[in-house]
Amino acid sequence: MQRLPCRKVDPNWPSANPEEMITTGSKEWHEAMHELDVKRFKLIRETWNEFAELLSEGNTSSVRKAADRQKAYLGLVRQKQSMRTRAERLATAIDERFQVTDPDSQNKTNELDQARELYSEIEKLRREHGPDTLLRENFSAETRKLNWRAEIDAVPAVRTGLSRPQRDDYSKLGSLTRTLSGIGGEIERPCFRPKDMGFRCGLEWIPADSTLGEVVQLLALHFTGLEDEARELGNTHALLCYRLETLETVLHEYDLYGNVETKSVAETTEVTWPHEKGELDDGRYEINLGLFLEEVKKTLECGDPDTRSEVWNIDEPVPTVSYPGLKRELPLESRKKSGGGHIERPAVRQNVEKHFAEIHLRRLRKKAFLNG
Repeated sequence: MQRLPCRKVDPNWPSANPEEMITTGSKEWHEAMHELDVKRFKLIRETWNEFAELLSEGNTSSVRKAADRQKAYLGLVRQKQSMRTRAERLATAIDERFQVTDPDSQNKTNELDQARELYSEIEKLRREHGPDTLLRENFSAETRKLNWRAEIDAVPAVRTGLSRPQRDDYSKLGSLTRTLSGIGGEIERPCFRPKDMGFRCGLEWIPADSTLGEVVQLLALHFTGLEDEARELGNTHALLCYRLETLETVLHEYDLYGNVETKSVAETTEVTWPHEKGELDDGRYEINLGLFLEEVKKTLECGDPDTRSEVWNIDEPVPTVSYPGLKRELPLESRKKSGGGHIERPAVRQNVEKHFAEIHLRRLRKKAFLNG
């Protein structure tokens, strides 16, 4: 799953990369958002059709076809239960991986927030006292002399930075990349435990004799690694939950109608509701067209059983709009003519049929009948 193009517009974010920044509202931002939309609608169509094709009537209604659909239905029900179990287990695994207790408040938090807060704290000190100031000059926690490079259980971004100091991206790590020999040739440095400094960020130790500039870079890399790991796990969980939700909707529609239609490309690329389109020219109509179309949408998607039975012909195999009922349910303000009075049923029908495509009506039916 792709990240939003506007994610790194804040240069103060620990993982910010100026070369990746996209200004919100710019041409590049709109192009990136459009690309995301295309990928999202492709995912919507492909996920829906993956399940719906198994339950669709297709071009035949033979007994054999019905038996195949029933078999597929039972298989999808079992798959739904399996997906729900996996989603719950993954959610628990994510909590176990990132959830920690704040050393000061004892409240539940997570390593990402703690890493960002520690980064912000050190970055503030760096700005106030300069990048060459030593970390130990700003904290009085107990230190322990140890082989820091051997003790650190670093995320990949930190390991890369420590092992490749010649790369420009990691040059600010300074002394953290150099070997300082002590007794027996071991690398020993006095170190702070971040937990004793008030942060459970996933780093066990930070050299107390490192500079604030070095620590800021270390924490930026550490946060970036945690962020990437969390995003990967979070996206996996989000995608699994989305597939589960889609499957549940497909099964529910099959339970209601005995059939599920697949989605075409056109049905997943047209996303704008009529009242949201910018080209509406209210001056050409007797009424406030934007308000009218918005109220039509609200009324037709209403899940209240009484309203639903009033505005839809629910006895039909595929419910159609009941225009007498729709006229009665619409707020008078939305049907008010600019010259006084109200438009009647023929005008209501004419405007609805002109501005609501079949994809809109299908979505409204689904909203009203599945959520009602």
